[in-house]
Amino acid sequence: MTSLLGWLDDPAESAGISFRAGDGWQRHSHRSTAEAVLRVAGGLRDAGIRSGDVVSVVLPTGHDFVVAFFGALAAGATPNPIAPPTVFAGSATYVEQTSRLLRAAGPSAVLTDADGLEPVGQACRPIGDGVPLLTVGQLRSAAPPPVRPPAAETALLQFTSGSTGDPRAVEVSRESLETNLAGIAGWLGMRPGDTTATWLPVHHDMGLIGCLLTPVVTGTSVLALSQVRFVRSPLLWLECFGVHGATLTATPSFGLAHALRYVTARPRALDGWDLSRWRSVIVGAERIAPALLRRFAAALRPWGFDEAALCPAYGLAESTLAVTGVRPGGGVRVCPAPAGPRAPAGRPVPLRATAPSAAVESPLVGCGAPLAGAEIRILDEDGRDAPEGRIGEITVSGPCVASGLRHRDGIRPVTDGDGRLRTGDAGFLRDGELFVVGRMGDALKVRGRTVFAEDVEERVADCLDPARHRVAALLGTDASGDTAVLLIEGRVDADGGTQVPWDAVSAVLRACVGAEVRRLLFHGPPGAIARTTSGKPRRRLLWQRLTGEERPDDVIAYTPDAADRVEVS
Repeated sequence: MTSLLGWLDDPAESAGISFRAGDGWQRHSHRSTAEAVLRVAGGLRDAGIRSGDVVSVVLPTGHDFVVAFFGALAAGATPNPIAPPTVFAGSATYVEQTSRLLRAAGPSAVLTDADGLEPVGQACRPIGDGVPLLTVGQLRSAAPPPVRPPAAETALLQFTSGSTGDPRAVEVSRESLETNLAGIAGWLGMRPGDTTATWLPVHHDMGLIGCLLTPVVTGTSVLALSQVRFVRSPLLWLECFGVHGATLTATPSFGLAHALRYVTARPRALDGWDLSRWRSVIVGAERIAPALLRRFAAALRPWGFDEAALCPAYGLAESTLAVTGVRPGGGVRVCPAPAGPRAPAGRPVPLRATAPSAAVESPLVGCGAPLAGAEIRILDEDGRDAPEGRIGEITVSGPCVASGLRHRDGIRPVTDGDGRLRTGDAGFLRDGELFVVGRMGDALKVRGRTVFAEDVEERVADCLDPARHRVAALLGTDASGDTAVLLIEGRVDADGGTQVPWDAVSAVLRACVGAEVRRLLFHGPPGAIARTTSGKPRRRLLWQRLTGEERPDDVIAYTPDAADRVEVS
């Protein structure tokens, strides 16, 4: 078991956390960080925080966040990360959304920095004057607690990705968090000298648990840059490996795609770099396209990148973070999807073990075997164990599973009566490896076969220019019957053209869902596809916008018999 706070007793001077600042890096050794953590813990105790209290941490990626998070733990409290103001474009929207999160969390104190005092202060008003709003700077000069306070039973209150209108916070016990940290460290074979490079936001579970907590508690180093810097210059992330020798990272698929676009446009920028020490790229949070893995590996191969470093994974906040993962060096296995375009639950699935460079029609990427502390079972439509190689609902059990889900109506368990987490994801097991098909709630049944939104997206994406377009598919039923919606985002030319091959896209959509399903096609500017912090399309919100009466003015509709660009009132 990996102890959350054990590193505070003997922190290393040789390892530490470095944050990108200006044109360089600001380094903080684990020893200096531990000293700051204990002072913040003392400051929180002086402010009245007691064991079991919730402390909301509203801070950007930086040293203040690290000492605030671990300081809350060391004070016996439960830290609750919330996105800082810089993540949101509109201050009014930020205040409204953060107020909802704070009401759901019920904190006894809120930590921020000088930049956050005004907007976070406004967000705190609905929770009352009795909840202090503190800056980390105010707490850094306090004396450490003379005795370490009793630890809270809940080690983390983590809002799920996309929590806005009805916030849901996962209650992660200390046992669950420490089990998952140990499972991740064992899966990756983490060792002294490793460095994790990350651009992921620290209020998101993959950035927090996978790229911050795991390296800190294992005494290894971190190179961290903000999400904004990554978006503006993804080569800074690649520089961590090619210049500074980082060995580990994690990213959603869209992070690979974003970096790949820059590498393709500026290949000489990597001259002189050495990527051979890069041992693991965890890829998760959304459906993984084998073609993207192939292109990423091929683009970086001239600088020593090994495609065996690609480690597809599956996880969710309700199971703390990681559930399954391909081990570094293990290689990616690709399986052709069932014909159809998607088989109904219970249909056998043939497996083809290949490298990501192999050409496989309608492929699924294997997400590895379960980590220590997680058990996977696949249930059929009757709730019985599905035979190996047959599609069903993915369920998770074991100590990694969270203890509860907190929302406006109270706290409810995340597991069923048998202690299993019903994920709502469809998938199958083959030779002990998990293959994820898609979200069961993002699907239509058409003539006995199940069509998943992720499949439609992958097939349509094959018609598009990946450097110019992104696509989201929405499947559901409304008053008009079964409906499939496509939203393609990308630039519009000066003459109004979208450079989308609409006839081909329409034909692919028809082939996927059939002629009897109503089909709606839309085009919007870059950013039109609303996404969660992990990069997943916010399908419910997009469905409401595109099938209702609140379609944005800059989103245009297309019909196969019309010209390239069609305005629809």
